[in-house]
Amino acid sequence: MAAPDHFLFDLEQLDLRLVHQQEALRAAGGHLVGGLSAGAGNVISGQGRGNGVYLLGSTAAGNRVQGNRIGTDITGRVAMGNTNGIGISNAPGNFIGGSALGAGNVISGNLESGVYLVGSEASENLIEGNLIGTDESGCAAVPNRLGGVYLYGCPSNTVGGSVPGAGNLISGNSKVGVAIGDPGAIGNRVQGNLLGTQADGWSPLGNEWHGIEVLNLAASNVIGGSVAGAANRIALARVTGYDGVRVRTARAKWTACWRNSFRRPTWRCCW
Repeated sequence: MAAPDHFLFDLEQLDLRLVHQQEALRAAGGHLVGGLSAGAGNVISGQGRGNGVYLLGSTAAGNRVQGNRIGTDITGRVAMGNTNGIGISNAPGNFIGGSALGAGNVISGNLESGVYLVGSEASENLIEGNLIGTDESGCAAVPNRLGGVYLYGCPSNTVGGSVPGAGNLISGNSKVGVAIGDPGAIGNRVQGNLLGTQADGWSPLGNEWHGIEVLNLAASNVIGGSVAGAANRIALARVTGYDGVRVRTARAKWTACWRNSFRRPTWRCCW
């Protein structure tokens, strides 16, 4: 039987809390997980020993993960965490959310990260239009406990974007909002996002630590940009002494931080 190109689950029909498996859902290439239409999204939650969605290897390319609740209950307000919300390991060219109405996922309440990407082949992935660390309204925290988005050793991915609707709301998380680290984390872009605010872009909903952190030999990454819509709005760490953008060591070379908006008390772009 050919693999389906669309996954639709409802916890009233199918319990995705599979305690003896490592992932609730593992996708190969070219699949749609959820969708834009009303009722198409999945609740992918309660998988405390693995990832909610896991994209593994070069053949797991061209997937779209859209309109889902990943780490919360069906209301998008109560945590039912997976270990990680979405894991992408050496898988290229996937779409997590999107700029279209209804494409974004709620990725919150997970026990570790909301989204992580790792490996040199995890490239050209787009993370757009999601709520990461908040409830479905974007006004209250449902934290991912080890941070929002992690890009480790992976090149040329984009978190957000400059077109309307592409930016993510990455707020309310424990630890960092976005972390980019390790050799091979080259040419990634973080653009057009709200970090540390509610969905209105002004009211406070801080991540615990830095809004964006670059570390461990990550190089030539871009935070913000010169084109319209590329700037991030970064604010309101919950713990004193953390920065809007922190480049941890001089070995994290050639980080470009352009035209972002920093709001006190988290206002610095610090090297």
